[in-house]
Amino acid sequence: MNFKVNRNHRCPCDSGIKYKKCCYQSISSVDFDLSSFEEDRLNQADYQDGREILCDVLLEELQNFYYQLEEFKNNSNELPANFFTRLHEFNEKHPKHPIPLNYLYNGYILIGDHIKANSYMLEMYQKFPLYFFGRFIYASICLYNKEHEKAFEILGKYDSLKDLYPERKKFHVSEGYTFHEFLVKYHAKMKNRVLAERHYNCLVQLASSYPTHDSTQIIKTAREQIEWITFAAAFQVIQNMFTEKQV
Repeated sequence: MNFKVNRNHRCPCDSGIKYKKCCYQSISSVDFDLSSFEEDRLNQADYQDGREILCDVLLEELQNFYYQLEEFKNNSNELPANFFTRLHEFNEKHPKHPIPLNYLYNGYILIGDHIKANSYMLEMYQKFPLYFFGRFIYASICLYNKEHEKAFEILGKYDSLKDLYPERKKFHVSEGYTFHEFLVKYHAKMKNRVLAERHYNCLVQLASSYPTHDSTQIIKTAREQIEWITFAAAFQVIQNMFTEKQV
């Protein structure tokens, strides 16, 4: 069970200040429903994205692929020699499930093969347009490529996961972190500080109720992205002043 943050604990934003004197003051007025989030694995039907329902043995096999990717990512452990072969076989046997494609995308990203990674990303998004992490990956690539209108249509125009998936009653905590983390970045890129702050506050509330091993870093990065808006605006003012003097 994760340790939840109360008002007298250190703030999840890592400011060193008590939660009640830091971010709690800014989030107390934000309407954010935490009751729809779950820390434990959701029932497969809860996702409502058209995926095949797998038995427990196959779910455990998928989970092992995930652990191997995390070990490679975080601890620089080598991927097993037959990792991609086994994952390809799993994907071929279960073409109506999005997660093998997700892991193939992430696996090839981690080893630096972006061409293969992008091919699996597009396949994942086209075959499973309702799969949240497929949408997130595609929207992130669009944002990176400055295709802002595409990023807006895929994720940027939504204010909450419930807005994105009105029929769903439950969401995993990882979906919440990923959704609001993306929207902080998107609105920061669009220089919309009000909306970026709103989604930052949602992240802080998630971290206070469902802290993870990397929630502090997520919040710190989100804060830096918001502060970039102010820096960019100040830099533009200075640049304009310099240009006027040159004229």
